[in-house]
Amino acid sequence: MSKILLILLFISVIALGQSDFDDIKRAAEHGDSDALYKLSLVYIFGDGAQRDLDKGIKFLRSAAGLGNINSQLLFAEILTNGELAKENLAEAAFWFLQAAEQGNPLAQYNLAKMMAYGEGIPMNANQAVKWYRLAAEQGNINAQFELGKMYDNGKDVPEIDSEAIKWYRLAAVEGHVDAQFNLGVMYDNGAAVPENDVEAIKWYLRASEQGHVNAQFNLGVKYDNGEGVPENDVEAIKWYRLAAEQGNADAQNNLGLMYASGQGVPQNMTLAYAWFSISAALGLDNARVNKTIAADRLAPEQLTMGQNLATKCFESHYKHCDL
Repeated sequence: MSKILLILLFISVIALGQSDFDDIKRAAEHGDSDALYKLSLVYIFGDGAQRDLDKGIKFLRSAAGLGNINSQLLFAEILTNGELAKENLAEAAFWFLQAAEQGNPLAQYNLAKMMAYGEGIPMNANQAVKWYRLAAEQGNINAQFELGKMYDNGKDVPEIDSEAIKWYRLAAVEGHVDAQFNLGVMYDNGAAVPENDVEAIKWYLRASEQGHVNAQFNLGVKYDNGEGVPENDVEAIKWYRLAAEQGNADAQNNLGLMYASGQGVPQNMTLAYAWFSISAALGLDNARVNKTIAADRLAPEQLTMGQNLATKCFESHYKHCDL
């Protein structure tokens, strides 16, 4: 269940006093869908004697059946999540559809995602595009990103780069980190737009600042090679290190190369060996070769130090990676 939705639900429950509860209960008994919804929140999320999950789910289903959008959306999320009720993706899809047909963008997005991946309902790319688009046009940034991705990959729908970049950009401007990265890649590769290293760096930087590991690696490469920015080994090291500490094997190997050559940092073959070792352990073939070359340049005690450092770095989840 989304954090935003949960926050809104708890605000609704907290704001409900005893007199309000009695009034809402009476309205619910007369079939008021909004009252049924509010009452369900009290029973599902309330404290003490008022809490009754089974009764809350019953009222929520009743409100959803009467067309209450919030109830339809919440019930679908509960059925998808499987924590408050038994998971039932087929029924979740049904309630997302009911809310989606009433124009709710979150329901439209969730329904589209289920259709795109065949979760609870048969996979249907064309219908997924339809619902993603309806949600995206209402400003749902996750729908904008997913729609862009479908046009970008061309899987089950025509590959249309111009549509991909359009939707990526809308999501990226609003801070969607994966959209920012993908938009950077499109400028990097010249897909649907002229190749533009400056624009690529702009979007890689925005994604990197949000912790996107592949964007950090790509940004490191740009500074390493002087593509779109003046060559800057110190900046390259910075971004390689951030990506390396998130487990990016290519960044770990490149960081090892920087230490081996003394670019942006004092030359240190022990540190180079450690990063090559970690990258090699993650399966990068070039790192295996570099690890062997580095080992040949180390004295036995340095090699042991490098091996121990690699183990310490890896086992500490990259918190202790310096000599």
